[in-house]
Amino acid sequence: MIESGVSPGVAQTRLQCNVLTRRYSNTIFTSRYIYFLVRKGIPMHAIAQSDLPFRGMSFEFVGADHGAVQVSVYLVEAPSGRKTSRHRHPYDEVAFVQEGRGRWTVDGEEQELSRGDILVIKAGQVHEFVNIGPGPLIQFDLHLNGRFIQEDLDSVQTPTSWSRLCKTPSSQGRS
Repeated sequence: MIESGVSPGVAQTRLQCNVLTRRYSNTIFTSRYIYFLVRKGIPMHAIAQSDLPFRGMSFEFVGADHGAVQVSVYLVEAPSGRKTSRHRHPYDEVAFVQEGRGRWTVDGEEQELSRGDILVIKAGQVHEFVNIGPGPLIQFDLHLNGRFIQEDLDSVQTPTSWSRLCKTPSSQGRS
């Protein structure tokens, strides 16, 4: 079955992969591939998830490295008991829970989420999460920036100061 408005090549690729799980706006998230459907005349850009860098508990899609896309995504696969450090970003983040259970703390307020839940974290909010379920916590964390910028608040040294990165010309020189 071919969807209206979608080219036969894209529909055929979807059928061949047979791994489509969620569709958000013009981006399709799958367990093996990330597809970007763009304006007519510009070829589709496909990346195998396994080709993305894996750090800690996440595959990392850095949008700036893939056609200057202005979002980045952590494709999280957290084992039971795994947690993040307290941190913050100078841009909004949206976490989409696909499987498992987790407890998020955002600016001191705790919230438990599970499959199908969505958490919006505003720029500058201090947050962390822990997998509280018996199985893996699978989620994708959409960062509204072409590159990840993160200030880790539990570590002694922060390699890149978030506050320094966020200074605008008008705030330079203020104390």
